[in-house]
Amino acid sequence: MRPPIALDVSPFFEDVILTLYDFNFCVWKHNVTFPIFESLIMKGAHITCGGFSPYRAGVIIIGKTDGNLDVWDMLDQSHKWTIQF
Repeated sequence: MRPPIALDVSPFFEDVILTLYDFNFCVWKHNVTFPIFESLIMKGAHITCGGFSPYRAGVIIIGKTDGNLDVWDMLDQSHKWTIQF
């Protein structure tokens, strides 16, 4: 796995960390050696930025090189983004 391009700590759970890579992202729990969630590979565009929502637990926002924002609501579904702008 390539080095992450960005990290973010959940504003709701201080032991939950988001790592962003070129084509996917992972959610980790502190002191666990494997991710508790790993997204599928995103085709068509690189991830450029992302982070946890400061207002709702379980929501992750991902920015990509094609100009789209993918909003993942883990409480709704985890196999794909919930909304794309």
